[in-house]
Amino acid sequence: MPDDFGMTCPICGSDSWSIVAQTSDFGLSQCINKCIIRTLPMPLYEPETDNTGNSETVTVMENVYSDPADGHFRLARELLCLAGRFKPGGRLLDIGCGMGLLKLAQEIGYDITGIDPTNSSTKYAQQIFGLNPLIGFFPDERLGLETFDIITMNHVLEHLPDPNFVLNAAIHLLKDSGVLAIASPDYNGLMRRLRRTKWEGIRPCEHVWQLTSNSIANLLLKNGLEIAAKKNTTLQYNTSVGSLFRRLALKTAIGVAGPLNLGDNAIVIAQKSSSKRRPAA
Repeated sequence: MPDDFGMTCPICGSDSWSIVAQTSDFGLSQCINKCIIRTLPMPLYEPETDNTGNSETVTVMENVYSDPADGHFRLARELLCLAGRFKPGGRLLDIGCGMGLLKLAQEIGYDITGIDPTNSSTKYAQQIFGLNPLIGFFPDERLGLETFDIITMNHVLEHLPDPNFVLNAAIHLLKDSGVLAIASPDYNGLMRRLRRTKWEGIRPCEHVWQLTSNSIANLLLKNGLEIAAKKNTTLQYNTSVGSLFRRLALKTAIGVAGPLNLGDNAIVIAQKSSSKRRPAA
């Protein structure tokens, strides 16, 4: 498998990469300066189709959750809890709003707006939660500029080929002292170390980047934000598939390590400095 697809590291700008993992289906390549890991081949983002090409069946949630709604709600709650320390109220934008976070934010008291490119996600939010998110790709001119107190991206950044473009656009939507809250599977977590390339959080058909709390923080710093907090929690794993032995082994491992925190869900909170003004167009 070729090592160079012409991509540069979004953190240091290097175009040199080295293979760190290889299977018959995919590879993982790390920036020569060890800033970030990418998936090879790079997944194609097709928001309205699943892996079978069936446009009527869209995978809304990542399959690492044993109960899609419940698992996503827990991850969303963890993200909002940490972000709320810095912005307990105000206008909130959720980028990639599927299940969970937007409704929780509304219940907490935020003035909510959501945007997602998939009809299935927005339809779910409408039918189940009674919400009315925007359908479209971010950034979107309907959102305006410097109008939000907090912007959330819950398991979204790892899907984006150009994270700096999206982060920069998000910063333009933040008010001074506004908060950008990001969560993603953490490649440095314990379960990934145990399961290696079989770790559910890799998702090579969907994740362009294999992020860590440090790589997320460095992306945010590169875009001029200040890191306010970092925290690692545990993903919700699907223990209902595979052989009985594998189910029991995985469930036992999670049960033993869970209280210790597997550390494979990274949450990073960054803040826009009040002195950082949007550059003139």
